Amino acid sequence: MPEMNVCVAAVVDRHYQKYIPMFVYFCRVSYPSYGIRIFLTDTLNPTYRAICDDLAREGDVKYIENMFRGYPKFNQELKSLRWLVGPAHFQGFDYIYMGDIDILICKEDLPLHLQHITHSSKYNIPYSNSVRPNSERLSGLHFIIKEKYFQSTLSVIKKHATLLKGRKLGAVKNENLLYNIIRESGLALPSGWFRPHHGIHLGIWRKQNVRISEEKWNTMGRNEYVKYYKYFLSVAANEQYKKVYAAAPLKEITRMRTHLSAELLSADGNA
Repeated sequence: MPEMNVCVAAVVDRHYQKYIPMFVYFCRVSYPSYGIRIFLTDTLNPTYRAICDDLAREGDVKYIENMFRGYPKFNQELKSLRWLVGPAHFQGFDYIYMGDIDILICKEDLPLHLQHITHSSKYNIPYSNSVRPNSERLSGLHFIIKEKYFQSTLSVIKKHATLLKGRKLGAVKNENLLYNIIRESGLALPSGWFRPHHGIHLGIWRKQNVRISEEKWNTMGRNEYVKYYKYFLSVAANEQYKKVYAAAPLKEITRMRTHLSAELLSADGNA
């Protein structure tokens, strides 16, 4: 199955643009034949323009600026925009992974797209996601089989886009909105829990002095994070990584390295 039919995408507001260079870099290193689409609610900050342009020259990377003009931009509305991006922006792709911009996607033994295609096939549905326990919410990491998914959902997506733009959607949270889109489209919901991060979620270390509970490790996958961190270290040794980090330094990476070196690699016997 050709990887180049896969697109990794994210919707980014001006406050999260600092994550774009590292996100794109890790996608490119981990899965060089994947396409990347970054949808910005504003123009790209000049601080990141040069490094983003450099990364775009190395593969199928596009930054779509000034998306969703006229839409409300409070926290949950902003997060909801990612579920409203239509198929016209994904010409030439068969599969789309809508992820978080603050996750460093790492190469895995079984590639990201194959994991999700297998999961979607298990339930005979054109997407891969999970319902959060005891809720009417899907998770914020969403993989779709483009043609079949939009055949079922596009009219519902357009309806909710109109409601959101007209500020008539109410106080629904973004993961509830995705759940509602799936339900209203008549698609089935999967059972069980399948929500791999496929890499290191930097948002965990946005605040200082973070401690990860055993319960959270069990949800996130401690063993997987050991593998992700080892992969991160191999990538971070590259000269291009250093160039990207110099152009867009992230405090979260410093905190993550301190935390994972101490707690994961030492436990794994490799510190």
